Amino acid sequence: MEMKLYDPISDIDSTTYDWVCRVRVQSFWKGLNRETKEFWGINMVIIDDSNSRIHAFTSAKYCDEVLKKIKEGAIYIVSNIKVKEYLGSEKFRAVRNKKHVFFTPHTKFELDETMGLKIEKFAFDLFHFDEIEKLANDERFLIDMVGKVKNIQELIKTTKNEEEKTRLKFDISNGRSTVPVTLFDTFGEDVEKEFLKRDINNILIIICCAKVGRYEGVPHLSNYPATRVYINPEHYSVHELKKSWTESTKVPEKMHVETEEHKVDTPKKNFTIKEITSEPGKLFEGPVWCEVTVKRINDKSNWYFRKCTGCELELDCVNEKFKCSRPNGCGRIIPYPDKRFRICTLCSDSTGSISIIFSDYEITRLIGKTVTDLHAEFADEAEEEKFPNILNSIVKAKYTIQLYMGEENIKNGSTVFEAKEIKQAQEKADNFDPNVAAADEIEELSMINATEGDSNLNHTPNTENSTNTKFRARKITEVVTFNAADTTIAKPPKIIKLEKLGDCQERIKVRVIRLWRGATRAGVEFKNFNLILMDDKSKRVHAFVPTKCADEIEDKITVGKTYVIKNFAVQLYSATEKFRLLRNDRQLVFSMETNIQEVDDDGLSMGQEAFDFYDHSQLEELSKQTTYLTGIIKKHQHLRDIRNKHGQDQRQAKLIITDGRLANPDFAKNALGTEIKKPMEQHTIQIIFTLGKEYIEASVFSHVKIVGFDENMNWGYNACTDCGRETKMENPCPVCESCNRFVPYPDKKFRVHVFAKDHSGQMQVVLGDREVRTVIGFRARELFAQATTTTCNTEGIPAINLSSNMQVVLRDGEVRTITGSRASDLADEEKIHTNMDEIPYQMISNLRPQTTTAWRLKVRVTRVWQAIDWQGNTVGINLIFVDELGGRIHAWIAAANMNQFQNLITEGQTYNVHNFVVRQYGSMQTYRCFQNDVFIQLYHLTNLFVAEGVDYIQRHVFHFTDLSAIMHVARERNFLIDVVGIVQQVQPLSTYRNKYNELKYSIQLTINDMHTSAQVIFYDEMAQSFDQEVHNAGQHPVIVIIASVKATLIQGEEKLTNYPPTRFFINLNHEAVQDLRDAFRLANRRLH
Repeated sequence: MEMKLYDPISDIDSTTYDWVCRVRVQSFWKGLNRETKEFWGINMVIIDDSNSRIHAFTSAKYCDEVLKKIKEGAIYIVSNIKVKEYLGSEKFRAVRNKKHVFFTPHTKFELDETMGLKIEKFAFDLFHFDEIEKLANDERFLIDMVGKVKNIQELIKTTKNEEEKTRLKFDISNGRSTVPVTLFDTFGEDVEKEFLKRDINNILIIICCAKVGRYEGVPHLSNYPATRVYINPEHYSVHELKKSWTESTKVPEKMHVETEEHKVDTPKKNFTIKEITSEPGKLFEGPVWCEVTVKRINDKSNWYFRKCTGCELELDCVNEKFKCSRPNGCGRIIPYPDKRFRICTLCSDSTGSISIIFSDYEITRLIGKTVTDLHAEFADEAEEEKFPNILNSIVKAKYTIQLYMGEENIKNGSTVFEAKEIKQAQEKADNFDPNVAAADEIEELSMINATEGDSNLNHTPNTENSTNTKFRARKITEVVTFNAADTTIAKPPKIIKLEKLGDCQERIKVRVIRLWRGATRAGVEFKNFNLILMDDKSKRVHAFVPTKCADEIEDKITVGKTYVIKNFAVQLYSATEKFRLLRNDRQLVFSMETNIQEVDDDGLSMGQEAFDFYDHSQLEELSKQTTYLTGIIKKHQHLRDIRNKHGQDQRQAKLIITDGRLANPDFAKNALGTEIKKPMEQHTIQIIFTLGKEYIEASVFSHVKIVGFDENMNWGYNACTDCGRETKMENPCPVCESCNRFVPYPDKKFRVHVFAKDHSGQMQVVLGDREVRTVIGFRARELFAQATTTTCNTEGIPAINLSSNMQVVLRDGEVRTITGSRASDLADEEKIHTNMDEIPYQMISNLRPQTTTAWRLKVRVTRVWQAIDWQGNTVGINLIFVDELGGRIHAWIAAANMNQFQNLITEGQTYNVHNFVVRQYGSMQTYRCFQNDVFIQLYHLTNLFVAEGVDYIQRHVFHFTDLSAIMHVARERNFLIDVVGIVQQVQPLSTYRNKYNELKYSIQLTINDMHTSAQVIFYDEMAQSFDQEVHNAGQHPVIVIIASVKATLIQGEEKLTNYPPTRFFINLNHEAVQDLRDAFRLANRRLH
């Protein structure tokens, strides 16, 4: 069944040309040579119905028809286009998209005369005013900003090269900050005319595709050919800005710290320490004010910490490197981490004492210096850990402090609090004698200066570094450009030398000259990728980036740029590896530890490419070998005459070179870009559940009826206007963690979890934003604006009508496209209900605590063990459930319900589990089976019965931890872990008697993952069982998987030991075991 669909801009890529997009031309402009004014073509910013934007270009050779048809704001159907990725070196891009579109001679550009989904008049990617400083240093992109126009100046006229120039200057403001704007020549004149037609005191504008630069050191916006100014447009950001401006009190144009502090209301009541500590349960979880005196600073050796620059967590020192290895951290090694204050103080009032942690922001505000400022004052780097005397200035001072009452304080009575805000107490602020403050500050500075030499004793203190001003702007330190030849900064990177195998700690300075991915015989690309690196001696080497670190490293690398690279492995090629790129016997292998830092490139010291040419007479000989790649002319066309865009006559020849694999038709289709897409298949819901691995990432469509909502899931979210991903609410506005930026005016999009049904069964699917809009005809933002009792139920779910027949295209469990039904044979004889009874089952990842008990799961029980207290009594049963997506969760059956279930459950069997409670672990819960914040509890209303025919649910699911990370896990004690390793040094089974004179068993062994070793101790029945199975193992080396093992410290050394849920699997048929065995064999071959 053929379905006519328009391709979203977010889906198009360079794999084919036959895209069909329905878009609005938001703006277009001519591309001209700046010196000769030669016309190069037409540039466009086009948007689709999802507000996705992309830059399009049509060359002067093909733009005649486009020029006749194009009009800003009109909607067109565009087909047969070429999509390319930016190289990374382009400047002043109009849109933050990795791809751009080119029109070809075959491109069709037709005015849309149909009625499709609504496409907005504008789509913007608006930036916050606080980011303007950072954006002023980035020439890659133009930006969009919204603000109120202020301080309009008269048009400035000047003469340059006997040509009259004009400039229009004004400011835009968001109510707290301002940004200056300068518009040049006719563009500025036109904008001024439009301003004069309106009330100049009430003009709000959106500047789209503005150029950010600096004028006299201050960030500045100016116009570029792509720039457009929209005055008082009908856009949600303008309405929100106007509303916030109206509701706010009068605020100065420039934001000052003093004004910000005065805006804070004085708390109505200050609690005493006795009130806070004696009855914390009566206080709400949130801010509480108190007035205290700082008595002393606890633990002066830990007055600052190092912070991850990516995820804000504290860094750990691992092997003399700072690594973000905490739970939910990014796992990166941070070579130059930020340093932040964190001081634990003992504070008192007349009723008692508590410990209060002062944050970096508050300490910096109190003393006027950062940690870096204090470190810069030390004469020697070795003194940096020394406690600075200036921090003693907060001791004996009285402050009014806003405490944060967390769960630990309220429920567990913890007397350690975090300070959210600190203000000087009133009695200290009553002293207005300037001489006292000045004398204190001068005396402190004199003491510091005295250490520098006697010549400074009689000098006036340096007022540039004085701290007698309460609010002082931080000193701006210029960024030092990395120079590999500057030995005063660091040792120069080495050229590529590969004499030593194994891990390499040396730095190499290289240019990335190529990046590509391999593919299967069917043309499917791998996630891992390859690089060719070249140093300043034109020496080249092949580098391989494995799957586990491919995403992170690819984000750091741009082809053509220069980098300093450290921490990688040097490996020999195996004798059987064919079609090597370079004539080297070894390659580099990157890992998560690899450090890549971009450096400046003068374009001279290092070439752009390097080649290893061979004479044509050697082609025949080279064609007989398969060790190295060699290109052979397979097909060519005769020379032909052409005329280029500059009007010059040239001769052109086209040819294809091949390494021999083009004989495979599947590979040829992928390599030449002529692969024909597999047509989508239509399937019923019952068939969809049985589709195999070959359908992973494939698309199918089905004729279904939407019968209800999953009311446990949110139906909408705030989306980044750049990448479209969900934003997170932070201060002062939402942020996009993917783009690492503020999103002051996020878009609102649908994401509705629904239940679909046909005559064969039901399934749960996710309707994306575009699909919901197809059905209901309006956007999520409009629904939020209309959210009343008539349009939403008690759960906040909009009362939109999705109960209609439709065609849906499914991909990765989500509906990607949806259209009206064109069939009438859907069997729907049963009455449709929208309650939980109609749900086939949920996934473990969908479970949410304290929402409902009407959950349904189809799971395999992979582990069962009894919970026994210290007296030997069984107090419950623990289970591990695994679903078809590989999700895992811990299940608990209390002693009161054991008789109901224990005879029904068999380890390894699959079950349907209905009606249970989802609970959250307590904050003090240690040694959970795995990293999950929730568990489920079966109770007397739970139904559990065997599920047949579900072999697709895995029998074992593991999430492995590297053996090198055991020390960190042992200190945290939060979770049990899964490990895999080669069994080594198994000691004999030993016996001993414990303090109760009971006979006990233990066995000790070592496991190795080819990088790190770890010691393991099994006790009692597990020790006996392991001793027997390891001796009966028929395959060597013996590789063991230990699931839910406890990492602990025994006499200061990290060890792995068994816990009640622990299981071991010897030589299990698992990909992790096979990978480790292959690595062991490869290492042995290299040694021999």
